[in-house]
Amino acid sequence: MKKIVFLFSHAHSGSDALYKSLDNTFLIQGFREKKINYLNSSSLIDLTSLPHKRDLRSAVYMDEILTNYSFYLKKDYNKCSFIYLIREPKETLSLMIKKSEKSPEFAVREYCFRLRRICEIARNTPGALFLTFKDLEKEDNIVLIENYLNLKEDLILTEELLSPCRAEKIYIKKELLEKAQTSYEKYLFFIRNQNLIFLNN
Repeated sequence: MKKIVFLFSHAHSGSDALYKSLDNTFLIQGFREKKINYLNSSSLIDLTSLPHKRDLRSAVYMDEILTNYSFYLKKDYNKCSFIYLIREPKETLSLMIKKSEKSPEFAVREYCFRLRRICEIARNTPGALFLTFKDLEKEDNIVLIENYLNLKEDLILTEELLSPCRAEKIYIKKELLEKAQTSYEKYLFFIRNQNLIFLNN
């Protein structure tokens, strides 16, 4: 298992459930609240210098990148494991609008921008793991996530963790939803042509 795990996603993708599940494992601890900008190799040293719950050389440091923090670590990508998680727009936008009180127009712009940003990073990280929210709902896939990270314990991703990621769908104008869906399908097609690992072939 590599020393550092990065979880790249967008708001309300289900990443919170995956993050908490990974954070509950013996060796992995998340530090997303630190909001680190990864500008160079010393940023990774800053991350791995933080106090960890396990005083072990095998301790793993995790960060979740949801927003447009600076991330310029191309020469250090081989030191890290990368997980990408995206979700179809219908439920994502419903949650963004409901919980953040964003306008539908703003939510769509933010969603599409974030998908593009994820793709920009993903194309430079061959061998990374790519997930959709639907993957998290399939119990068999959890073992595959464990294998990717070389975890020596069970990853517990329960309905209790996933349920806050679900929302009653709210009305969004057809043209806005179509714009978001087109963006999702475009970037999903792009990612599927990169050298990544997929669970839902």
